[in-house]
Amino acid sequence: MKLIDDRGKLFGKFNLVDLLLLLTVLAVIGGVVFAVLAPVIRERTNPSVTITMTARVRYVIPQAAQNAVIHGPGQLIAGNDYVRDARVTRIEIVPHLDTIRTADGRFELAEDPWRVDLLFTIEAKVRRGPILRIGTQEVRVGRGHFVKTTMYEFNANVESLRVSAS
Repeated sequence: MKLIDDRGKLFGKFNLVDLLLLLTVLAVIGGVVFAVLAPVIRERTNPSVTITMTARVRYVIPQAAQNAVIHGPGQLIAGNDYVRDARVTRIEIVPHLDTIRTADGRFELAEDPWRVDLLFTIEAKVRRGPILRIGTQEVRVGRGHFVKTTMYEFNANVESLRVSAS
């Protein structure tokens, strides 16, 4: 028995064109089912957690800090899109401390009269896993993090992180 006979049928039973058309339709249906079910499967196999993060921006001019406080909390942005379930919940201005050398040669912490620090509290619902991400940014204590809303953007450093079940 030939693989394709003289009438173009596979194993003498299946029309090759019809078989390719059927496989194409099945592939499209499979792709649509995967696109619809993948987020549901991902959420069930990798549930989300709520994180509360504190990020500090150091050495900010007081006018920029005041502007951020005036515009207040807001939803975070990554790239050109809003980050779902991630927002700045609190902004606090704190004195910026610098190390200075005293006249007798000792080192002391003193407030900088021309600069302040900003403390951002951020809450987000993220997927649980070995690497926590808000948008496209990894969240780890000691690592830099861009705090960006529609009204301001600062390069902060993550100081604390609390993870709780959703």
